[in-house]
Amino acid sequence: MDTTKEYYSRRAEEYEQIYTRDDPVRQDEINKIKNELTIIFKGRDVLEAACGTGYWTETISRTANSTVSFDYSNEVIEIAKSKNLNAEFLIDNAYEMNKVGGTFNAGCANFWFSHIPKNKIIGFIETFNKKLSPGSIVFMADNIYIEGIGGELITKQGDENTYKMRKLSDGSSYEIIKNYYDENELRNIFKDYAEDIETYFGKCFWRVKYRTL
Repeated sequence: MDTTKEYYSRRAEEYEQIYTRDDPVRQDEINKIKNELTIIFKGRDVLEAACGTGYWTETISRTANSTVSFDYSNEVIEIAKSKNLNAEFLIDNAYEMNKVGGTFNAGCANFWFSHIPKNKIIGFIETFNKKLSPGSIVFMADNIYIEGIGGELITKQGDENTYKMRKLSDGSSYEIIKNYYDENELRNIFKDYAEDIETYFGKCFWRVKYRTL
């Protein structure tokens, strides 16, 4: 089991605590993300990558016509399934998506992009976009770097990725990939694989919305 998968599998029961921090700014931005999801995915057939415990699936599935959500951790998928949402949950790898079938005109990948090794970003985008019809709307959100939040940012010589050391409630620690991006970097990443790119940077989170080619 790779480190990130093991971390999120063992963190499954406490995963959603990150969304309930007593911080009015964070809560306001989370609510804005939720509101946008209900609007842009209304009546659409949505493919959600790296769904985790279904925190965002709950919002997406309220207005979507259909939702298929996947993650590669059985532990988080079991929690997502227990919520009895109007969604189908699969165990699949975000770089392959071999088990994903069907027709989709929308896609979502929230708080996953920062965990993708930089040499796998293009492969993920291409694979994800191929699962969607041309002109599909895609939404992604993730963290903005804030010093002192989420642990020390770790850099390594000769490694383009950055890392964070995360500790679970049982005391175990994991070093996981956590990459941060500014607006220009995100636009440069997506420009050859998307159109109508819209970006928004708040104080805590960024949001990207685009249409597939």
